[in-house]
Order: sequence, then structure tokens, then C-alpha cells
Amino acid sequence: MIGPGDPQLLLRMARALAEGHHKIQIRGNTNIIDWVYVGNVADAHLLAADRLPSGGDVDASSSDASVAGQVFFITNAADLEPRNVTKIPFWLALCMAYVGEFRAWLTRGTTEFDRYAVLFTSITQWYNIDKARTVLGYQPKVSIEDAIHRAAEWWKKRAGTEADSVTQSEERAESAA
Repeated sequence: MIGPGDPQLLLRMARALAEGHHKIQIRGNTNIIDWVYVGNVADAHLLAADRLPSGGDVDASSSDASVAGQVFFITNAADLEPRNVTKIPFWLALCMAYVGEFRAWLTRGTTEFDRYAVLFTSITQWYNIDKARTVLGYQPKVSIEDAIHRAAEWWKKRAGTEADSVTQSEERAESAA
């Protein structure tokens, strides 16, 4: 999920961009990751809420029960092609993560490039939203390109305040350890 107000993902993305790590892909194009704009998720919640009975009681035999208790996958359903990336094999990325973790352990520091990050970014995280489209009438209103732009604009506005305080808090925690 991406959007304004999220200092965690945006902080990691900003660091990767600043360090030139944004053009590295683990594995080939075998893992697919779906992104979703936070506002689109909110829209889907409102669509689902509109389809629930007003009293809170659900009669399983009524048409109002169509969304009660059901699971809906909500994404932007956007295909983004990676541009100009260097692909590294999974085994190499995992070895690099082990080395990074060992270095962090030796120096009592931290690393963002750990085994979890390698595993998390190497698995397919793609979901079919046909059910949400059919039952809820869900359609993403904000494209993933616009979502990234909105998140970046928020980040730029917050760069001197919250973003810096998050970074400073992490640095204090690292130096105290």
C-alpha cells in the first residue's frame, strides 16, 4: 500500500533511491507485486459498507449478505514494467543479506537489507480483484503512477519535519545500541 502519510515505506524507498539501489531486481521477472493506493482501499471499504444492512444484523438468505463476512482483494491491478534494472540471482541476494546481517551484528548496528527483505521482495504478491469489481463495483480511481506522485509530494512537504524525525530517531536508537 502506498500513499501520503506513510513514513515507513516512503523512508525505505527514499533511502533506496538516494543510495542507487532502486535499479536492482532480485530474480528475473518471475515475482509480481501488486501495489494499491491507500485512497483506493478506503473507497473499497466504503463500497463494502454501503452494501451491508443498516441495522447491523445480517440475514444470510437476503441479498444484503453478499458482502458480509467475505474477503475482497483490493489492488490497483496495474502492470508496471521494470525499466533498466540489474537483475541479481536470489541465492546471491540471500548471501548478501547474510553478510549484511553479520556485519550489523558485529557492529551492533542495523541493516535494511536482511533475509526478510530478500524473501519478501522475491515472492509473488499478486491478487485477482475481479470479485471486488463484480460484487462491490470497485474500480481503482487513482492510478499507481498518480499514487507514487502523491506520496512523493507528501514526502517532499514533510522532508523537514516528520521524515527527518523518523531518521533521527532511528539514528539515536542505533547509536544507543
